Amino acid sequence: MCVAVAPFSHHLGESIPSKAYKRTPGRSAGMPEVMTAQNFNRRISAEEALILATAGAGSKTKGFRNLLSLYGELHNIGFRCHLDLIEFIVQFKLKVHRK
Repeated sequence: MCVAVAPFSHHLGESIPSKAYKRTPGRSAGMPEVMTAQNFNRRISAEEALILATAGAGSKTKGFRNLLSLYGELHNIGFRCHLDLIEFIVQFKLKVHRK
């Protein structure tokens, strides 16, 4: 399954809008950021759901896991979250071609 997805505004240099957990009366403002957390209750846009489903051949769960795996591979070759992904890919391609 191949789906064309329009670039998100953050690909064009804008910041990603916050889609934080919506607080239910009597509950804390959001989920704590602890490394042992295993459940994530977040709202995602239709475009983000489409990306997850596409990455998982129709399954958002598989897509989420595939994206985690992809990030792990990117991290192993030097990508860090503060870097621009497109610039990193260009630099990585240049390094690979020089070898």
